[in-house]
Amino acid sequence: MEISARFLVVGGGAAGMAAVEGLRAFNPDSPVTVVSRERHPFYYRKSLAWYIAGRISLDKLTVKPLNYYEELGVEVLRGVEALRLDASSRLVETSIGRIRYGEALIATGAEPLKPRVEGLSLRGVYTLRTLDDAEEIRDGMAGASHVLVVGGGLLGLNLAEAARANGVDATILELGDRLCPGILDGEASRLLVKRLSENGVKILLGEGVKAFKGEDQVESASTSGGRVIPCQMVLVAVGVQPSIGWVRGSPLKTGRGVLVDDHLRSTVGHVYAAGDVAEAYDPILGRRIVHTSWSNAEEQGRVAGENMAGKPSRYRGSIAANTESVFGLPFASIGLANPTGDGYEVYASAAEDPPVYRKIVVEGARLVGAILLGDVREAGAIQTLVREGTDISGYKGRIRRGTMDFREVA
Repeated sequence: MEISARFLVVGGGAAGMAAVEGLRAFNPDSPVTVVSRERHPFYYRKSLAWYIAGRISLDKLTVKPLNYYEELGVEVLRGVEALRLDASSRLVETSIGRIRYGEALIATGAEPLKPRVEGLSLRGVYTLRTLDDAEEIRDGMAGASHVLVVGGGLLGLNLAEAARANGVDATILELGDRLCPGILDGEASRLLVKRLSENGVKILLGEGVKAFKGEDQVESASTSGGRVIPCQMVLVAVGVQPSIGWVRGSPLKTGRGVLVDDHLRSTVGHVYAAGDVAEAYDPILGRRIVHTSWSNAEEQGRVAGENMAGKPSRYRGSIAANTESVFGLPFASIGLANPTGDGYEVYASAAEDPPVYRKIVVEGARLVGAILLGDVREAGAIQTLVREGTDISGYKGRIRRGTMDFREVA
C-alpha cells in the first residue's frame, strides 16, 4: 500500500493537533494526512492521572469533537506506527505501508523511560503514557491495596494522588534527595512532602528500586536502601525520552531530540519537528534542549504548521515551565529555578500555614526563574518575562522586599 500527502503530520498529540490547526488557518485546501499510533481520538494527555482518579470523565478528556479532523478536511490514520523516515525520497514507512509527502512534521511525542531492573515484565507493573495505559491502571487499582510509585516527579505525584482517590495506599520512591528534583528545590519539596504525608502518601527519598518480585504478579519491590516494600501494583514514572528511534539513520541531525531552528525546521528543509521530540533553543540556558510540556508542544506545533503552510512564523524559544497541583496545593516552576554558579540573585520567602513559598531568581537585569507554591497567580506573567528577557532592574527593590507583583509589568 502506498498513499501520497501534500502535508504529513506524524503524531496525533498536542503538537500534531496544533500543527494541523496552524496549517489549516493559512492553507485550508491542500491534502493533509495525520498518522497516529493511538486508536483513540485526540485527548488531553496531561489529565490521564485525573481520569484514573475518577475526577474527570472520558468525555472531558477528549477535548475536541470526535469528527474534528474530518471537519478540517484532514485524513487521519489511527493505530498506525511510523517505522522509518526516508527523507531523500520524501517517504515514511509505516505499519500499513508507505506514505509519500511534500512536507512532513515529526510530532511523535515521548515514551516512558524504564529502569533496567529484574521483574519489570511482571503483571501489575505499569507506565502511564496513553489512554489505554490509564484504563489498565484504573482497572488494576480495583484489586490493589498498596501501590508503589517509582519516581517523585510531576507524574509520580499525580499517580500517588490518583491511588489515594481510589482508596489505595501509596508510597513514592524517589532516588533524588527531594521531590521533582529537576524543577523544585528543597523547601518546595519539604512543603509538598508534608501535604502528601497529610493525605496518606508515604515518601522515601534517596532510594531507588533494585528489583520487583513475584511469581507472575508483582508482590513486592526491593530498594537500594535495603527495604522490601509489599505492593500489588507498581507505577513507574521516572521520566520520558523523545520517540525518535524511527528517524535514526536519516539525514536529520539529532541530539536528545530532533534539532530544529526557530521555524521548527529540522536540518532537512522539508521536515519539521515539534513537541516532545523537538530540541529547540532555550534563551535562558543559551542552548537547544527538549522541554516536555503541553504548552510548549502546542506552541511549537502551531508555529511549525504555519511555516508548513507558507506563513513565516518564528518560535520564540523553549523555557522550562510547569504548573501542577497536588492534593489541592498548587505549585509552579519556571525557567532556571535552581541555578548553579555565580552571578545569580535569589530572593525566597516561605510561610507554613497555609503553605506558601516564593523563590525568584534574577541574573543581572533579567528575571530567569521562579518557584511558586501555594499561590501561583503570577506564573503566567513570570513565564512571559523570563522568556522575553524583560529588563526588570527597576523593580529589584520590590523583588527584594517581596512586594513585587509581576502581573503589573508582563
